[in-house]
Amino acid sequence: MDAEHLVDVIRGANVESEHWGHIAVVNSEGKLLYSKGNPYRVTFARSSMKPLQAVPIVETGAADFYQFNQADLSLTCASHNGENQHTDRVKTILSRLGLGTDNLKCGTHPPRWQEAYEGLIKAGKEITSEYNNCSGKHSGMLTTAKHMGESLEDYYKTDHPVQQRIMEVISDISETPLDEIEIGIDGCGVPVHGIPLRNLALSFAKMENRHLFLKKEKMQLSK
Repeated sequence: MDAEHLVDVIRGANVESEHWGHIAVVNSEGKLLYSKGNPYRVTFARSSMKPLQAVPIVETGAADFYQFNQADLSLTCASHNGENQHTDRVKTILSRLGLGTDNLKCGTHPPRWQEAYEGLIKAGKEITSEYNNCSGKHSGMLTTAKHMGESLEDYYKTDHPVQQRIMEVISDISETPLDEIEIGIDGCGVPVHGIPLRNLALSFAKMENRHLFLKKEKMQLSK
């Protein structure tokens, strides 16, 4: 099924650009509620996968062992702008592991936050790997590898136990068989996972349903 016309961007009286794509809206039971285009199109979700890629940090016990708080977990689940609040937290996580930024295999790029970039230039500081917008995710991967006693220098490779655990999480929560998950390489060097758009939507619906359940349970316990 071809992509469908979704949005027009209008400037003045003219349509400046047209945007086509695919949409899948799914509930936590897997029912497809709404769709546009092909809701089963295999899609590399890239950074949208970060919350799923962070699940093993909790499931292995690494988050508890290294005393992760909500802000630490949030950083592992998201891209960041390279502001001090982000890079300082990356370095703090690595320090708990007895590691440094040299252990990060995400590569480098300038901070996405312009003020942070300008500050580095004015201070004559080097742009190092903690400024990569994926350094939080990579710090989380290193955390599980260190906690499980696994090799650190190749944690980013597809056959490493860190990446295999992530594959199993994605397969489980998205209800996609392991052998049907397509693998590519993301911009930061780790595997990126291609699954049907409907299954990707299901993953987030299930996570949100679990979040609401836990929130309701917490409210009941506090009464």
